[in-house]
Amino acid sequence: MPNIIRDRDAVKGATLEDLNATYRALKNDPGFKGFGSRAAAEVQVGMAIMSAQDAVGRAGVPKGVQPVALTPSEIKNNNPYKEGTMSHSLHDAVTAQQPIEPRPKVSEQPKGERRKRVIIHKVVATNAGESRPQAESIRNQVLVYVQNAPNQTCTVAELEEHFQQNVRGYLQKLVEKNHLVVVEE
Repeated sequence: MPNIIRDRDAVKGATLEDLNATYRALKNDPGFKGFGSRAAAEVQVGMAIMSAQDAVGRAGVPKGVQPVALTPSEIKNNNPYKEGTMSHSLHDAVTAQQPIEPRPKVSEQPKGERRKRVIIHKVVATNAGESRPQAESIRNQVLVYVQNAPNQTCTVAELEEHFQQNVRGYLQKLVEKNHLVVVEE
């Protein structure tokens, strides 16, 4: 029966059968056929032991204790904290949780679910709103200009020609606060 090696120093003197068994156990890969050469086996098993020690260290070990390489099945059942302590119960609660599924990227969402970008070409004043733009601000001047325009309707080109600057930011804020409504063409 092959032995599972837990220490990197023991890798040099181990048999190829023990190295293969250790690699299978630490990587949780029972179908692994085995290494063709001893040199490759020693390097790969050494790295697998370091990886297993790192996983155990991340799971939590008592202060002053070096992590020991454990197989994935041993890690699941291993709670390093004293039974009855808050740390022990928190560790059990966290390991029992299901992993969080990542939110799908925007590019992976179906096109129907994406929010269409609204480009403002024409706006209409509502004579209502949720805010009070400051009296001397450019945003207020844009609002007053639209309210005084014929039919309280104005295009972005007219506004930019009158104010000699880009007014889309002001329009977006006024639309957001319900002072203006975008006219779909």
